[in-house]
Amino acid sequence: MKDIIDKSNEFKKLLSEFIIKFSTIEFFISYLCFEIEKVLNPNSKFEEIALKNLSNKKELIKKFITDNLPSLKIKWNIISENISNVNMERKHLVHGIGNPSIYGMNGYNIENLQSFIPKRNQSKSFNLKDLEEINLKIDEIILENGLGNEFYTEFKKELFNWYNLNLAERPKKTV
Repeated sequence: MKDIIDKSNEFKKLLSEFIIKFSTIEFFISYLCFEIEKVLNPNSKFEEIALKNLSNKKELIKKFITDNLPSLKIKWNIISENISNVNMERKHLVHGIGNPSIYGMNGYNIENLQSFIPKRNQSKSFNLKDLEEINLKIDEIILENGLGNEFYTEFKKELFNWYNLNLAERPKKTV
């Protein structure tokens, strides 16, 4: 670990960027869930939703879209799959890089870092280029795939229309 801290400002920069960007994805997912919960229960609190795990939040969005906003299903499935792929990278980067002496190594090779996740019996190598590419994938999820842009705008519009058709209080007609 000392090798990384002492010798690789680029690695630290890219990993920090990754952590911040992935947190941004999690925030957007939490916010989409909050938008859903808010129309179903006006007393919903963002904090309660944000504390749920990522897969539960993605499942809530998937179910609501499948049941109520089917025009968004294909776009959501693409975004969700891309998030799952990046989340697997996150598990390796955040949980899989340990003390090299545990694995019988003499030190880190910053050019080709090895990650181990014993629980899943998986290992993976990362280099700086890999981290750059993962960060670009996150940018695509947020911007190009629209989690924080086009998709969000469509989602809000469809959710608003769904609410008006299904839940909005309507004045009673008087004769």
